[in-house]
Amino acid sequence: MSKKSALFALITLLLGLLFWLSDKSMAAPRQYWRFPLEPTPAVVRGFAPPEHNWLPGHRGVDLTASLGQPVFAPTDGQVRFVDQLAGRGVVVIAHHGLRTTYEPVVSRLSVGDLVSRGDEIGVLRCGISHCCLGGRVRCLHWGLIRGHTYLNPLSRVKVDIHLLPLGTLFDRRVKPEDAPAGIPSAAGPSRHAYTTELLPNWRDQGFLALL
Repeated sequence: MSKKSALFALITLLLGLLFWLSDKSMAAPRQYWRFPLEPTPAVVRGFAPPEHNWLPGHRGVDLTASLGQPVFAPTDGQVRFVDQLAGRGVVVIAHHGLRTTYEPVVSRLSVGDLVSRGDEIGVLRCGISHCCLGGRVRCLHWGLIRGHTYLNPLSRVKVDIHLLPLGTLFDRRVKPEDAPAGIPSAAGPSRHAYTTELLPNWRDQGFLALL
């Protein structure tokens, strides 16, 4: 084979590979999740992982919500846990290696039930939760876990969102440590994550990480 023929064959092979990769990437775009509330909620408090595993932090995001408001599955999954936990209703759904948590939520679903994106998984009810004040639901706490590691659920949705000052929903003075840590968005969500394997005294959070 002449050098010219070999070069032509190499160029043809490379072009074919480029077209194949391009077609593959176009055929499988990232499947973003939907928010678990309608309409798209504001974020009261963002994902705020602690510097060390044993320190307190905010394991998920708080979305504006009200008593009795329906909660929906953000994507297809299977119910992993539905019960009272530390005085509040909690629902956990597994999604192909990930798990999402919802509280304070009561549900008629049972462990093992399959849910599709957009299915109602429960409604908000008050319990012993930072999302309940004076018997009123103020927010939905939405968490995302992979293994024993908590992740930012906002990284799964394709919507720009802005944090509301805590004072707009909670009738109390906002302490510096309660303040949101930045404005999360789908374009650049927080990439922080942390584990709960070494939290023996935090029964509720450690328990959720093991579900």
